[in-house]
Amino acid sequence: MTKSIKINIPNILSILRIVFIPIIIYAYFFLPIQLFLILFFITAITDFLDGFLARKLNQVTKLGTALDVVADKLFVFSFFLILIYQYNISIFVILLMSAKDIVIIIGRLLFFQKFKNIKAITALPANYFTKITTTLQIITIISAVLSFYSQIFIVATIFMSAITAVNYIISGYKLLKNNNK
Repeated sequence: MTKSIKINIPNILSILRIVFIPIIIYAYFFLPIQLFLILFFITAITDFLDGFLARKLNQVTKLGTALDVVADKLFVFSFFLILIYQYNISIFVILLMSAKDIVIIIGRLLFFQKFKNIKAITALPANYFTKITTTLQIITIISAVLSFYSQIFIVATIFMSAITAVNYIISGYKLLKNNNK
């Protein structure tokens, strides 16, 4: 018996976010900055829209949840690499700004390893802390590109990323504790 995968609007938006990454990187290096910013902004909005539409249209799927996580990480990390390369922001600072992403990736891999089930990867859904941190990461990228108070946004992103990472660790611990009963 084969399972069919339903492709819906939220999933298409997540896929488009992944597809647009190389286009936006090209725009950053070879096109006017205004065009880069427009493409970056449109793509960043899909991060909000895919989840919003999935909930609003009752189209939340495991595939969509996984696609959203992959699209988010690829989108943010791609531009963090540009910050390292173009703006000499240290790898250490990027790692600090990515603390929540690192914790989420490691946590999901550990959950998958423990439960041997793909459902484990989506066991800890995104929350407000995650959304705020991702928004700050995006604002930090734009502020660095525009040379607009980027240090303030870097500090805010590091702070929020740390809070989100701790929140995920606590949530993951509680989930593991409840599943071991």
